[in-house]
Amino acid sequence: MGEPTPHNPPESPGTLLCFAAERRFYGDVIVSEREVFAGPDVEPGADPARELRCPEGEYNIAPLLARLAEPPELIVVRADASMRAVPVNLDSAKAPKVLLLGDTHHMPRPIRTVLAYLRRERFDLVVGEFNRQHLHFFREAGIANIAWIPCYTLAPCEREPVAAPGHALCFAGQAGAYHPYRRMILDHLERRGAPLTRFYGTREEAAALYADSTITLNVSLNGDLNLRVFETMAAGGFLLTDRLSTESGLPLLFTEGEHLATYDSPESLDAQIERYLADPGAARRIAAAGRAAYLRSHRPALKRAQLRAALAGQSLPDELTLPPITRPAAARPYGDDIDGRAAVYEFVQELHRVRPAARALVMPSVDPRFASDLADLPRLTSDRAATGPASWAIALCTVNDLWDQSLLGAIREGRVEFLVIVNTWRDAAANELLARVQSVGLHLWARRPVLAGVQRPRAEAASL
Repeated sequence: MGEPTPHNPPESPGTLLCFAAERRFYGDVIVSEREVFAGPDVEPGADPARELRCPEGEYNIAPLLARLAEPPELIVVRADASMRAVPVNLDSAKAPKVLLLGDTHHMPRPIRTVLAYLRRERFDLVVGEFNRQHLHFFREAGIANIAWIPCYTLAPCEREPVAAPGHALCFAGQAGAYHPYRRMILDHLERRGAPLTRFYGTREEAAALYADSTITLNVSLNGDLNLRVFETMAAGGFLLTDRLSTESGLPLLFTEGEHLATYDSPESLDAQIERYLADPGAARRIAAAGRAAYLRSHRPALKRAQLRAALAGQSLPDELTLPPITRPAAARPYGDDIDGRAAVYEFVQELHRVRPAARALVMPSVDPRFASDLADLPRLTSDRAATGPASWAIALCTVNDLWDQSLLGAIREGRVEFLVIVNTWRDAAANELLARVQSVGLHLWARRPVLAGVQRPRAEAASL
C-alpha cells in the first residue's frame, strides 16, 4: 500500500477534525489550538470557524473542505467499527491525513470494517488508542506507518489527592448492554455488600469522586486499555483494574503494585479490595506513584507532541514503540489470509465480551497464528489438544480434524459449543467439506472461515 511520506506540520497546524461523537466528549484542544471540529451532532447554529456539521455515514470530504475559511494543514479522522461518520475521497485534500483508530474490541466485524476503510482511503499515519493488541492485524495487512499513542483523545481532569477520602470504593461509568462483564463484576460486589459507590456523570464529577475514594474500580469493556486508567491517575486516585494482556500495553506503561493494582477474577477482586481497604496507606502510595507516572508521560500536551513526531517519522518513547511482528509463521503454506484470521478473532472476542470466562480449543493442525491472536484475550484459556473431560466454548480445527476421534467425541458429548473450521478452501473442495460436516451431525452457518455449529444458530454467530 506504499510507504507514506513523513510530514512536519507546525506545532499548532490548522486542523480539520472529522469525528463521529459529540464535541463535548473531548478536551478543549484535541490536536491544535487552530482546529475545526466536524461531526454529525454539531448544532446548526454553531460557530463555523470552530464547528461544522457533517453527514452521518460515509460522506465526500470535498464539500466540507469548501466550507472552511482556508485549506487545512492537517486532517484528523477518528473512526471505529460503527463507521457512523467517516469522510471519503480524502485524496482530494492536499493536507496530510491521520486516522485515530477507536473501538475495535466490540461491535460487528470491528477490525475488518476499519481495515476495509483503510484499504480504500490513504492515511499518512494511523494511531491506535485503546487496542494495541489489534494493531498487528493492520500491520500484517500492509497498512504502513502505524503508531500507538495510548488513549490519545484523553481529556482528564487533574486533581490533587484527598488526604482523607470520603468513599471506600467507587465506580464511575456506564454498565449497559455493551458491558456484560462489567455488570457481572458490579453485581457481584453489591451482592457481597461491598461499600461501593456507583456514579455516572461528567468528567469533572467523576474525577472528584476518584480523588475522594480509597479505591477506584475499573472494568474494561473487553480487554481494552480504556480512558479510566489515565483519568483515575490524573485525579490522584488509586486504580484497581482488571488485568489485561501484555500486548494491550498496560504492563508496558505501568507496573502492578507500584502504579496500580489488578485483579483477574471476582475472587481476586475481593481479595484486593479487602487488602487495600485494610491498608489505605499502601493505596495512597501507589496512587501517588501512578499520578507521577501520568504527569511525567501521559498528559494531553505530550500526546499531541507524540502525534506530530510520529507524523514526521520520528521515534516515540521506547514503551510506545511497536516491536517487529513476532506472530509465529504458518505451519503450512496457507498464505496470509488476514481477513480470515480477523474474522475468527472477532468471533471469539465477542464471546469473550459477553462471558466472564471462556475456554478455547485450537487443534495442533491449525495455523499457530490463530492461537497467538487469541492469546491477547485476557479471560480466555486456550488448549491445543482435545484431551480429558474439558468443555470448550469454541474449537478451531481444519477439515482433516473432523476425523480426529477425540475431537469428534467432544462434539458428540456436547463439550464443544461452536466449531470453526479454518483454512477450509485450501484443504478440501466445498462438496467434500459439506459431506464431512453433515456426516458428523453439524450444520454450516457461515463461510470464510466456516462456522459449523453443534447447536442451532445463535445471534453470536452473526459476527463471523
